[in-house]
Amino acid sequence: MIISKVLEQIEDIKYEVINEREVMALGLCDYGPDESYCCFISSEKYLQNVKNNAVLVITKRELADQIVAMGKGVIIVDHPKEIFFRVHDKLCQLDTYQRPYYSMEIGKDCKISPTAIISKDNVKIGNNVFIDDYVVIKSNVTINDNVNIRAGSIIGGQNYQLYRKNGIVKCAIHVGGVVIRSNADIGYNVTIGKGLYPWDDTIVGENTVIADLSALGHGCKVGNRSFVCVSAVINGRTIIGDDVWVGPRAVVSNGLHVEDGGFVSIGSVAIRNVKEGEKVFGNPARAMFIE
Repeated sequence: MIISKVLEQIEDIKYEVINEREVMALGLCDYGPDESYCCFISSEKYLQNVKNNAVLVITKRELADQIVAMGKGVIIVDHPKEIFFRVHDKLCQLDTYQRPYYSMEIGKDCKISPTAIISKDNVKIGNNVFIDDYVVIKSNVTINDNVNIRAGSIIGGQNYQLYRKNGIVKCAIHVGGVVIRSNADIGYNVTIGKGLYPWDDTIVGENTVIADLSALGHGCKVGNRSFVCVSAVINGRTIIGDDVWVGPRAVVSNGLHVEDGGFVSIGSVAIRNVKEGEKVFGNPARAMFIE
């Protein structure tokens, strides 16, 4: 994929290319696929976070020399984030950028309410799955065996990755997926957003509970045997480890890592990583020792 060829198809964009590299995907500087990909950088503070396989960077002129010195290709524009997501949205119009198509598959002994709305495309449901009244399941969703999804939940919906185009707020198109692993329990009126990029999934681990009214943002990864309590919010790209407890109405900011055995107390707002076995409380959440 040659990004400059995509830019040629988008109106009103001025750009300059230095050492362009072919890429297989798009991603963020510190969050991308295993293959070569293109990201954007708007600030010098993110230079230290660029992954090795982010071989092409959309950036500002003042950062270009530093990025070229890192051995990467550069596309110079005035507004890197805007242009990056305009490229993404343009690519989303192409079948070749989307995931391969397949028809819905449903396993044995499932109990699915007649009021549930399930996409006929790119949905795979395992055995002994319970899907309650008025559940909505969008495309690119895989549900493994013995999963319960309770009434009113929305799985695989569009999430919010915002950017500004000419001062107007836009939401980038989401074309990733959702994977709910075996024996997970999804409560009432839960929303689980699909991944933003074709290579990315939002994941709920085995034997994990996502309780009523909770929300998982795009690209979240929740491990095994974890409990996300009522009305908790896990923002995009956050990784929740195994055996984690996220309390009622707690919020975990985007792109964080709550390691195995972490504990985020009721109503807390986590804005930094939570270490293995650490317990955090308050707003902003801080570690405390409680017997």
